[in-house]
Amino acid sequence: MRAKDFGVKGMDQQFVEFYSKDHNFILTRFERIRLKEGEEPSYLYFIYIFTKKRVMKDTEDHYQVRYNLICFNKVYHSYEDFANNIDMIMGEYLVDKKELQKCLNLSRKLDPNYYG
Repeated sequence: MRAKDFGVKGMDQQFVEFYSKDHNFILTRFERIRLKEGEEPSYLYFIYIFTKKRVMKDTEDHYQVRYNLICFNKVYHSYEDFANNIDMIMGEYLVDKKELQKCLNLSRKLDPNYYG
């Protein structure tokens, strides 16, 4: 996934990607469509978790093919809900505490008030 492949011109979107040995994590923020002209922007937050699966192809050269299979996805309507749940969700898939902390630090970039 690339940020330029998604989104609508003039609307804010933010992507954070994190790769571990067994999983790929994509955390996104998309601006909601404003219904009124002067309405403040609000966002939707998405979590996508893919597991890496290798399958041996039964051909003459017996090569492996890697698939990314989605194993979790969820939408949140506020950053607070997203932030309150992400550590528990990531803790299910990341055993290494250093990797977990690194992923949580990256997820803070989706906060609309982030100035890092």
